[in-house]
Amino acid sequence: VVYDTGGDETARHEAIGRPADAPVLGLKLALDVPSGGTGTGGALVLDGEDTAMVRASLVDTRTQALISTSEPAIVTFEVLSGPGRLKGVGNGDPNDHTVPTGDTVPTFAGNARAFVQVNVDATRAHRDLIEQIDVDGGGRTKVFVGDCAASGLAVPIAIRATAVLGDTTIVVDWSDAIPISCSVEEDGWEAAARATATNGSFTYMEAFAG
Repeated sequence: VVYDTGGDETARHEAIGRPADAPVLGLKLALDVPSGGTGTGGALVLDGEDTAMVRASLVDTRTQALISTSEPAIVTFEVLSGPGRLKGVGNGDPNDHTVPTGDTVPTFAGNARAFVQVNVDATRAHRDLIEQIDVDGGGRTKVFVGDCAASGLAVPIAIRATAVLGDTTIVVDWSDAIPISCSVEEDGWEAAARATATNGSFTYMEAFAG
């Protein structure tokens, strides 16, 4: 605030900030993979292997700015519905020893991530042989031999993230978090590579001898 010699206010400037240990106000979910912004395509393919990376960020709900708290929040991820399973978690902290195949991880620099893998194979070749050979399979990955596009299997995977910091608990559900596709041609890894390429004359190397 600026005052003149008579004591009247002549100007005012406000700078809004927040201390590092202020309460967490919000939890924001985003999809890092697949994403056009990261050059990783627009959907997971139902091949039993394709994997998404979901990011949970502590944010100030007034500004959506990322918050790095003095103590980490503990974030737990789960798959609510859709053809997916939680594959693991991570946060980018080289000193963190959280079990990577679990469902819970502390935030690092305000972020935590979950890896979600499709649990249905409805697109790869020779699925009929896989179904015959692996007669005890299907518990972890379901093999679907019919027409994937007509099956109704390609529905989005829904995610829940729960963050706990002190006495504060925040739960966020994302119903259409991860898009799913039956088309390897449109959404497979080669399609993602082509979509981000600037030189359309490239080819993939089949073998190398040297």
